[in-house]
Amino acid sequence: MKALFSTIIVSLFFFVNAFAQVSTSATHSVSLNVPQVAMISVVEGSGGSNSVSLQFANLSAAGEWFTEVTSSEAIYLRLSSLKPGNDRKVQVAANVPAGLTLKVTAGTNTGGKGTTGAPNANVVIGSTASDLITGIGSGYTGNTSNNGFPLTYKLSVDEDEVANLAAGNTAVTVTYTITE
Repeated sequence: MKALFSTIIVSLFFFVNAFAQVSTSATHSVSLNVPQVAMISVVEGSGGSNSVSLQFANLSAAGEWFTEVTSSEAIYLRLSSLKPGNDRKVQVAANVPAGLTLKVTAGTNTGGKGTTGAPNANVVIGSTASDLITGIGSGYTGNTSNNGFPLTYKLSVDEDEVANLAAGNTAVTVTYTITE
């Protein structure tokens, strides 16, 4: 009997010890990789052409001069940014003919989430890139109708360069760049 009792106790000890090593949870490693993103586009609000046309009105009397013209097209700048460190910005540049001043204003972002940046108004567009939107972190503007920063262009005559102004039609390519 004593031997049977000892055998039961020893068997119970091994059974309890073996059962104690079974757990109700387990762990393992999962590798997560989120890629860096820096994308930008300029689109027409309802999906049409993203072209802008600015034209001075004809003068009606001698001594008059051209007044500033403002764009009426619904153009939006959209972006997606997932930054690794420093804030990003959107810069704008173009080769504008002598005698003319082209300005752009980025309005308030109308969609998306995150830190999409602070827009600037009346940025003069020239051959040297100028900051249009600053403080961009991780975020996106959205890409459905009327999402993004609305862009408004203004064209005027540079009063200091009137002598260099020439009549004619000129196509200007405006370049937007997202950078750190």
